[in-house]
Amino acid sequence: MTAGHDTDTEPDLTAMLDLVMQMLMFFIICAQVIKSEKNEDVKLPRSDEAHVISAPDRESIFINLIPYREDDMARRLSGDAKKMEVVKGLFQPGEPCILIPGEEYPLTPRELNPWLQKKAELAQKLSPDGKVHKVVVMRADRNLDYALVFRLLKLCKANGFRDLKLRAITSVKS
Repeated sequence: MTAGHDTDTEPDLTAMLDLVMQMLMFFIICAQVIKSEKNEDVKLPRSDEAHVISAPDRESIFINLIPYREDDMARRLSGDAKKMEVVKGLFQPGEPCILIPGEEYPLTPRELNPWLQKKAELAQKLSPDGKVHKVVVMRADRNLDYALVFRLLKLCKANGFRDLKLRAITSVKS
């Protein structure tokens, strides 16, 4: 021991704090992705043939189809009056409204085709074999006309999407 020297050493926590911040950001982003894949406003139909999802799809496009309700849309758009005016001009109450995670505005069924074309072209360009490998997961409200749902699924197929999934709730078997 040396005389006159006080050896209080404090560990450098910079690296540990950096790691904690990175992990926090990772979990926040993961939570946002999972939240965007689920939409509690979509009342899924029940099906005896539905099965529990074993593993999430890697490259998925989620399409949520709900009947338009003005109060619900005002909540989604956080009360933004300008956006609400645009949306009010597109939909009547009860009409099908397409919600896609990451899109600022809901789409009408007519607007879905050009949107799908862009997504398919991008997927083809990024694919090594020039094919579309993305999965389209449609979550359609049980109160909608399912003839429209099947037309939209056919539209997805016509744009090159081959892996199509329709979400449902499993029926409870007695």
